[in-house]
Amino acid sequence: MERRITLLDIAQRANCTKATVSLALKGHPRLMESTRKRICALALEMGYKPDPLVSTIAQHRWQHTGGNSIAYVYNDLPEITDIGRTVNSNQFYYLGAACQADKMGYTIESFNLNKIGGSKRLDQILKARGIRGVLLGKFIEPHPDFALNWHNYSAVSLSSGPFQPEVKLHHVNFSAFEQVEFAIRKVISLGYKRIGITLLRHPQDIEDDRKRWGAITAAQWIDSTIVRLFPLVYPATIQEEDLTKLLRQWYKKQKLDAVIGFNSTTYWHLTGYMNVSVPGEVGFAQLHANPLAAAMPIELSGVNDVNYSVGKLSVRIMDVNLRGNETGVPEEPLIHHVTFDWVDGVTMPPRR
Repeated sequence: MERRITLLDIAQRANCTKATVSLALKGHPRLMESTRKRICALALEMGYKPDPLVSTIAQHRWQHTGGNSIAYVYNDLPEITDIGRTVNSNQFYYLGAACQADKMGYTIESFNLNKIGGSKRLDQILKARGIRGVLLGKFIEPHPDFALNWHNYSAVSLSSGPFQPEVKLHHVNFSAFEQVEFAIRKVISLGYKRIGITLLRHPQDIEDDRKRWGAITAAQWIDSTIVRLFPLVYPATIQEEDLTKLLRQWYKKQKLDAVIGFNSTTYWHLTGYMNVSVPGEVGFAQLHANPLAAAMPIELSGVNDVNYSVGKLSVRIMDVNLRGNETGVPEEPLIHHVTFDWVDGVTMPPRR
């Protein structure tokens, strides 16, 4: 039996992504006409035929859910500096959601709530476009006017809010408490005894900051005669010079053999400004080891960043809700947590 030509086969021949091939075959206006024609011609040459089962499912969704588009709604988050670049968690949520949506026959349309004039205007746009699926991205600032006509939508939240007025929706995210606890247990298992942890405090009072501190508090189960923890919390708005001074005083005083950083910023301060040898003098791991982030000259150890996975899972749950015609605020909202893995890297080797 002859093997079916897939989107991946075409993407490899065309030297582009599978998502680009999918958009080209759908005639999406986001691509240049020359690109669409080139990819379509290549697909024809290779004998590509859409999978009839996938096409049937996608057509069913279009006819019965008001289209195959899902709205990704977000606002402008404060950006966090990490290795000389700015990071916004919404970009990884969105990338994961868009990737999964393409696999399942959906498209993602993004809406910045700050730029379209609030939730009332959003409600009008979604109704006009026949969009019934709504993913709520990361929100930190509360939105007093966030009052969609929820009965018209199947909604999944990637953020715990805060939403005003308060609504409880199906929620997909990760547990910041488990993130820190997982990192502490892993570093201890690698043989480290004096472990420093740097945590970033956002300008707003957000739940994840409190959960991470809660994990450190809960780590009192550790026998202090064997392992000691030394947390350091610094504000997200701190200047680089001040952060270096703070880290230098803390590191010198505590005589650490391992450091768990909120992100790679701590690593760059240790090695770049303080001339600390990693892993020669101290082991280093980060809480947000993101393989999709900017290329690193060294592979850092740490807890894998799961924002991309959170975005993917949110679309899978949305798909179930849409096919089940579940709309409105659920009577029993479910919370789904993505699990963590450890990125071995080279900066936190087992201690001999």
